[in-house]
Amino acid sequence: MCMGGEGMKVAILMPTFNDASCIASAIESVIKRSYSDWELLIFDDASEDDTKSVVLRFEKDPRIRYFRGECNQDQLNALYQLIPYVTGEVVTLLHSDNMFRDENVLERIIKYFKNDENLEGVYADLLLVDNVGNFKGFLKSSSFLGEKTIMSAFLALGANLVNDVFCVRKKTFLNHVVKNYVLWNTFYWLKFENRGLGVLNLLKVEPWYQYRIGDNYLTMPRETRRAFVLSGCYRTLVELSRYYCVNWNFSFVHRLPKVRGLMPKFPGAFIVRVSDSLKALFSAMERNSLLLRRLLASYKITNSTLRRLFEGPIEYMICVRHNKTIADVKSVDLENQEVLFGKDARLYYERVLSEGAIIPPLYRFLLTSTKEIRAVRVSGLEDVKSMRNVLRFLNLPLPILVGNEENEPESLLRGFQRRFLWE
Repeated sequence: MCMGGEGMKVAILMPTFNDASCIASAIESVIKRSYSDWELLIFDDASEDDTKSVVLRFEKDPRIRYFRGECNQDQLNALYQLIPYVTGEVVTLLHSDNMFRDENVLERIIKYFKNDENLEGVYADLLLVDNVGNFKGFLKSSSFLGEKTIMSAFLALGANLVNDVFCVRKKTFLNHVVKNYVLWNTFYWLKFENRGLGVLNLLKVEPWYQYRIGDNYLTMPRETRRAFVLSGCYRTLVELSRYYCVNWNFSFVHRLPKVRGLMPKFPGAFIVRVSDSLKALFSAMERNSLLLRRLLASYKITNSTLRRLFEGPIEYMICVRHNKTIADVKSVDLENQEVLFGKDARLYYERVLSEGAIIPPLYRFLLTSTKEIRAVRVSGLEDVKSMRNVLRFLNLPLPILVGNEENEPESLLRGFQRRFLWE
């Protein structure tokens, strides 16, 4: 066996659920690589089939580690459980019903990292195959990453232009992929930083991943599935609203088919950068509410409780300029509040549909006050992160005031900056 290019361990993360029929092929596609310096971390998300017994056939290989959850928590939570066990210098994702393309995949990928120490990761188009492995085409990713890619995704209503099969350095994985993709279900390739917005330094390379066409882990009820995908798109649009807003005439021009066709090629013609002023932020919220309305209409959420989760942000963005109320949130309310992240959205939505779960009190209060609240106020800086997480789950871009800060432009601007920080 060729061992060329050894020296950088690859951590391969494999979330799995009820894939007993195909997980052996996925594991074998790792074992049979020419590159041997890897670790395969498998998290079984409480499978109800023979997944465990299939995986244990490979237990003699010390590079393979198997973990199992007690209850199904969805793919992003499964990935989150594997984070403490990653020792590889490069981290990638392999779903249990998919496979690596050929035996030299890892060796080729490692060479890119070794040739450019500043490279944060690589990405590629996906090779699409059917259930018996027949080639069905490609799932394309953007040819390059830059501000134009961000703006195009913004105009595409939060649709991801780069597939989620990440392959990045460990530092990049921990600092960006975990934060953006695993915790909050937004684009892994974005860089939300205090000094601005950017993209990871990723290189597009030849396809290495065979993606099986099908449901792929999405076993949730149809409306829950729609709501989960919708929440990720919503969150992307809301977070990007700190930096971009559509032109004043967008509500008219987007209705013209020929104009819509030009948007991906010339996104800068339809977008304005948001300056760092309160007036600009208010204007951005109002204009971008149109994008959320279009998005919600396209997903057809019928459950009234779920729908309220998506109507609230639209109401706030329309009313923020005229709202007057500052809502005081005490530390004890945050401490006793259920902690929800983007990775938990599917489970929460499922509870709402199957059990009639009630929205937690603080979340419910914020959602029912979107036509009145201008900002929230917390007791001290130690509460800002918890408050930000609540607002981020609800996709509400409310500014966060601290202590005695009042409803005045300078304080509100600082409050918006706190809300949009990514730590």
